[in-house]
Amino acid sequence: MRPCSSQPLSKPPFGKDGFSKYWTKHRPLKLPKRARHACRVLSPLERLEELGTRRFGVIFELEGIIVPSCAKADREEWQQIAREEGLEQPAEYQLRAALRKKTDHAVSRVFNWASEPQQVRFLTQRKSALFCKRTETTDHRAHEHVLAFLRLLDGFDVPCAIYSSQLSSEELTVLLRRLQLTGYFKTESVIGRDDVQSGLPDTEYYLVAARALFRPISKCIVISDHHLAIEATTEIGMKCVIVNGVDSTWELRGANMVVPSLEWISFRNLQNIFSLDVYES
Repeated sequence: MRPCSSQPLSKPPFGKDGFSKYWTKHRPLKLPKRARHACRVLSPLERLEELGTRRFGVIFELEGIIVPSCAKADREEWQQIAREEGLEQPAEYQLRAALRKKTDHAVSRVFNWASEPQQVRFLTQRKSALFCKRTETTDHRAHEHVLAFLRLLDGFDVPCAIYSSQLSSEELTVLLRRLQLTGYFKTESVIGRDDVQSGLPDTEYYLVAARALFRPISKCIVISDHHLAIEATTEIGMKCVIVNGVDSTWELRGANMVVPSLEWISFRNLQNIFSLDVYES
C-alpha cells in the first residue's frame, strides 16, 4: 500500500461544490425574453395552442376597411390635382391602374407627371391632404363596425397591423388618433407608404407587417376589399378576407373568405380559416 501523505488534500479547484467559481466565471449570456420564450420547452397544451388556430395576427388595409372606399372620389381627387397644377388630365385606364397603388408610384409611373423627387413629394402630399379631408366625413355606422371588430380581436389578444398606400406612417398615425383607434395598433405596426419601396401587388407591405406582429407569414390574415390583396397573399401563403368587394366575383375566388361587412366576421370564422392547415399538418 502507498503511504498516506502528510500533506492535506488541496481544496477543490472550483470551490466547495466544484462548480461555483467556474459558473461565476463562465456564466452563460442572458437571452432576451422573446428568445427565452422561443427556446423553452412548451407544455402539450401550450404546444397545441402554438400550432393551432389561436396564435395569429390580422393586417388591415386602411382604404376600404377602416375608411370607406370610394373609387369615384379617388378619381376626382386626381383630376382636381391635375387642374390645380396644370398637368395633363389622366386617362380612364390610368385612373384604374392607380387605384390602391402607392401615390408616389402613381404620380411618377402611372400618370408620368413628375420624375424629380421634390415634385413627386409635393404631389403625393397634396393627394394625401385631399384623402384626409375626405375621411372627415367618414360613415359613423361603418366606423362603429370597425371599432366593434377591433374590440373583438383585442379581447382574444390578437395583434393587429394596418397599412396604407396613400398616407405616410406619420399621417396614418394622426388619422388613427383622430378616429380614436391608436390603442389597437402598436407604433411599429402602423405601416405607411414611406415604409416600403413597392406597393401592391408586391408583397412587401405584408412581409413588413408580419415582422411587426412577430407572427409567421402563414399565421397572418389580411383584411382588404381589393383583388390586389388576394394576389399578394396568395404569392406568399398568407390568408385573405375580402370585405364588401367591389370587384367581379371571379376576381375574388382566391380569397379565403368574402363577406359583405366586418360585422359578419366572428372569431370562430377566423379560426376556421386555419383549421384545414392544422388537419393537414
